[in-house]
Amino acid sequence: MARSDHFTRRQFVATTAMAVGSATLSACDPGLLAPTPDSPDLRPARARTAFGYADESGVRDADGYFVVGLLQTSDPQPHLDVIADRRKRHRYLREFRYSSNDRFRVEFARSLIEYFATAEDLGFAAGVVAAGSAGRGVPYATHYRRLIGASGAAASDLQLRLEVRTSDGTTDRALADALAPLARVTLEPTRRGSELLQVADFLAGCIYGDLTLPGPTGGKAGLIAFLKAQLGVSSFADRRLAAPGRFRVFGFGPTG
Repeated sequence: MARSDHFTRRQFVATTAMAVGSATLSACDPGLLAPTPDSPDLRPARARTAFGYADESGVRDADGYFVVGLLQTSDPQPHLDVIADRRKRHRYLREFRYSSNDRFRVEFARSLIEYFATAEDLGFAAGVVAAGSAGRGVPYATHYRRLIGASGAAASDLQLRLEVRTSDGTTDRALADALAPLARVTLEPTRRGSELLQVADFLAGCIYGDLTLPGPTGGKAGLIAFLKAQLGVSSFADRRLAAPGRFRVFGFGPTG
């Protein structure tokens, strides 16, 4: 790969934030990124329905990266059928998540990566925030709003599923309320009950792991390398991933 097509981790957020600010965000209705009381529902009328599954990796307002990922499809059932078949084939019935070190998940994960790389009507987009600098003090929901806008999901009648991540659910309900002008939000008590939320978690985690030094080892490193090989990139910081496609990665700088 030519050096001009690849960023270092240190360059990634600063450089792609400029691209998002000048290109991606300018292509979106500003109201989609900053809904106002005068526009209580910003979802386009009679738009096609899209089903979204959003999850995150990393820690907000801390050093390092924070990644929000969004998996989208217009028809979840065919993908759920494939996942059920792959689970049976590989005899893997546990929760599928990036943070797991379960060695038994490797073949199952590889089979899902291969499926994702060729599946019709299944796309993923992620927003990467340098949480210790550009992301500090930015409202939590802003990261999700920007990703929905940048990924094009705001052009759909989006039905969005999020996991309840906090013990009392207060932060999660606040996030759902903040995103209500953009999507019909459903809070899932756990990822365990949503196969596609688990896939979103895994893909967001792979990006976080790839960008974070010193990086993962063992099975995680192997799966990240396999995913990048399927996508034809050597890093998730590759500028080509910001272009329209099945798998997109945006760098988000200061906003709000």
